[in-house]
Amino acid sequence: MSTIEALRTKFEALIPYMDEKLRRLWAASEAVALGKGGIKTVAFATGLSCNTIRTGIKELQIPFKSNNPVKLGMKTTPKVRKPGGGRKKVTETADTKKKELIGNYKNNGSEWQRTGEPVKVKVHDLTDPDKGKIIPYGVYDLTENSGWVNVGISHDTAEFAVSSIRQWWLNMGQKLYPEATEILLTADCGGSNGYRIRLWKTELQKLATETGLQIRVAHLPPGTSKWNKIEHRMFCHITENWRSRPLLSREVAINLISNTSTNKGLKLKASLDEAEYPMGKKISDRDFLQVNLKKDNFHGEWNYSILPKLIDK
Repeated sequence: MSTIEALRTKFEALIPYMDEKLRRLWAASEAVALGKGGIKTVAFATGLSCNTIRTGIKELQIPFKSNNPVKLGMKTTPKVRKPGGGRKKVTETADTKKKELIGNYKNNGSEWQRTGEPVKVKVHDLTDPDKGKIIPYGVYDLTENSGWVNVGISHDTAEFAVSSIRQWWLNMGQKLYPEATEILLTADCGGSNGYRIRLWKTELQKLATETGLQIRVAHLPPGTSKWNKIEHRMFCHITENWRSRPLLSREVAINLISNTSTNKGLKLKASLDEAEYPMGKKISDRDFLQVNLKKDNFHGEWNYSILPKLIDK
């Protein structure tokens, strides 16, 4: 067994029992033990960033001191992160990348306008309770340079994500690939289609069984979402197309998306998805075990296939 394979085997066996700090320190100790080139080797084997491992090495050099415990009911547990670490509050992250307010709001960009006749928009971006917001979820076809955008109005959940993929297949995919036996999806590591989301894999199982297709998923490593081709070949052109134009209604947004094109032949279709996708759906261990999932040999947590299940008639 090679060094990388050995590290990966140990990491995958220990990861369920380690918190963030312990993962960092374990990776750092392995890198130090390997010597020259150890950081890159451990990073490649585990998927952790080199900076994370370097931080762990610095922490190993500091004499151990017990942290102040945090009380949890009748038990106490030491702090894992330094002050300021971890997930930020919603008000601090303000992640509106895939959400757009509907109404007469400012939209960044510039466009020719007659002097003295600027388009007047609202000063504050407060959600209009009557118009709400839209959540565009895109599926980009690398081969055909085409895409489908499912415009939701509820929540960005795993159920909504898979529903968007289903709409792409029904409206575009099966017509383009009538003899297909499998679909390969590349997706980010987090968000509604994250590799840890049970609902994502459960809903993909439903889609695989409905269509009879094997669904292969390849998640991009953490922190590399900009590698996703959909960012550079589809969404950037959508944003450019509606620059400086207020999205006065859902219909305006859908028309602007559908009319997006490029000199290289990009073609897009969009539709409004008015279904409700409630947040907080839980998948029990029993239900999750029903997913017909097969992990790949290389980083099986990120690369896996979901096979159709036979339906009793």
